Amino acid sequence: MKKLLAFLLAVSMCFVFCACGDNNNEDEVDYESLDTFKVGVLSAEIDVQRETFDSMYSRIGAKGYRLEFVEFNSAEEASDALAAKEIDVSLCSQKHEFTEYEKENPDVLLNLGPLFYTPYALYLCSYEKPDAIEDGCKIAVPSDEEGMARALLLLENLGYIKVSDDAGINVTLDDIEENERGFVFSAVSPDKIADNIETCETDMVVMSAETARAGGYKVNFKSIGIENYLDAAVLDQHFLLLVNRSEISSEKYKAVSTFFFSPMMYDSIADSTGSYMLPAFSMEYGVNK
Repeated sequence: MKKLLAFLLAVSMCFVFCACGDNNNEDEVDYESLDTFKVGVLSAEIDVQRETFDSMYSRIGAKGYRLEFVEFNSAEEASDALAAKEIDVSLCSQKHEFTEYEKENPDVLLNLGPLFYTPYALYLCSYEKPDAIEDGCKIAVPSDEEGMARALLLLENLGYIKVSDDAGINVTLDDIEENERGFVFSAVSPDKIADNIETCETDMVVMSAETARAGGYKVNFKSIGIENYLDAAVLDQHFLLLVNRSEISSEKYKAVSTFFFSPMMYDSIADSTGSYMLPAFSMEYGVNK
């Protein structure tokens, strides 16, 4: 009796697997035959964008559209193409760039919200763990205006220093008011700062994810602190999801819009790029907060 039951179970499992295989074949999509859904991305970020959003390829295909990345050299170039309906959405503009564009071109494009950002992080060079950090150690920060400000504000958020409230988000080394542990700061060119991790010319480094990636590092490699998407210095640096206002009710937009700011998009950004990009929105019960 037991042998008979085992045989019947085996046969039934074969039918299940065969049925699943048949369904998969029926669900195969001929992507080349589909209409395109064109996403504008910056040429410098194309590899990261592909890695991040390729997970949505099959889902968008199931909606009847083929995901296509269109490269642009600048945010303004992408916005002009979006205004001309040459692409369907743009991921090229940071908040401050879109603010300027909208002044000259009001009521053409619609900002659906911040999508992602490239964070700054604090990296260890001479130490294996934060507990080993010594008073008076050397910290390298970027020498450019934006990089230095974000680096110092990150160090303040982590509790290492205190900067002047009057400086706002335009902080420089001269704005450090409290440095109780006597850290020694040096301003290093962004294109050289990643070298400090290998050479240990300084004990710690603060740099952008973009710089880290160019130097062959992931943001989570030896980093002990990272910017939050709600940090004041980060808000204007969010990359936005832009659409053409006149297309917001189109069938194409309606079909694909369910993926925008969804848990799947959140996970795609958070998990697929080694924290080079991070979500500029949070998910609570599937709602963009």
